Amino acid sequence: MPKGDKATTTNALDILHQRYYANRPERLGDLQNARENAHASRQLRRLRLEQGLTQQELADRIGTSASQISRLENDDYDGHTLDSVRRIANALGHDLTMGFIPRDPYSPEETAAALHSDSPEEHEDQEDRIHSVQTA
Repeated sequence: MPKGDKATTTNALDILHQRYYANRPERLGDLQNARENAHASRQLRRLRLEQGLTQQELADRIGTSASQISRLENDDYDGHTLDSVRRIANALGHDLTMGFIPRDPYSPEETAAALHSDSPEEHEDQEDRIHSVQTA
């Protein structure tokens, strides 16, 4: 194919999106699940740290082990249950809310940005921006 017939990109993130996520709803679903797990984990950790608690102190409050709290705060952990998250919320003086929003596929730019983000703050900023786009 002649070079001028197809638009090419040199942006590595766009290339990765095209190669691994474009037109693959199951992979986009997996990416969404990973984002949600990571978001929940970071929120739990942030709330615990804001109250000046160690993982062991929080574990003692809810009757579990520090290693379980560590797992719940791990971005890669996908075993969050409503019961465990609700118990942590209660122990930290918070209410747990849950909502349902319509599915809306992410644009290639949003997927690429989420994959490329280096810092937890960037992840949270992107998640907040993506969630606000979904609810708008």
